[in-house]
Amino acid sequence: MKPVRRALAPLLLLCACGYHFTAGGPSLAGGTRPIFVPTVVNKTSEAGLDVVFTEALREQLGRTGLLGGEKSPAHLDGEILAVSAAPAVLASSSAARASQALSYRVNVVLMVKLYRGSELLTQTVVSGSEDYLQGQRPDILSVESNRVAALKRLAVALAQDAYVRLAGG
Repeated sequence: MKPVRRALAPLLLLCACGYHFTAGGPSLAGGTRPIFVPTVVNKTSEAGLDVVFTEALREQLGRTGLLGGEKSPAHLDGEILAVSAAPAVLASSSAARASQALSYRVNVVLMVKLYRGSELLTQTVVSGSEDYLQGQRPDILSVESNRVAALKRLAVALAQDAYVRLAGG
């Protein structure tokens, strides 16, 4: 029994001294925390992007220990300003004298604004692109499935980029 008490003693001392473990990451403007992320506004014709980008921003703040609820003193508003997609790599076919897309690239522009109450603390615009393959079968469902996966990866990358910029990095 005594060895167990000896092992627990340092842990109890740490807890008693006020030490605690939290998620890491730089704080945002003015040390504001916690931060609520309402649904991102989608100003494009691309349906469903608001959900994907809202989730990515919330996950980013959650990983850094800054995510709060609706009653938080601060909120992070996001707007998807633009989305576009185009073939990235083409393969030419001499028989048909036409080009076929082997991969595509999707581009997104996202603006985020950090508020404390109604006071705008800081804002930034981030943009990026993500490539995706046509798929094993060159049908519309394969291409669209790969496109959605690329948009999710891009949302995560842009949420990280926005966080770093808002933190002053």
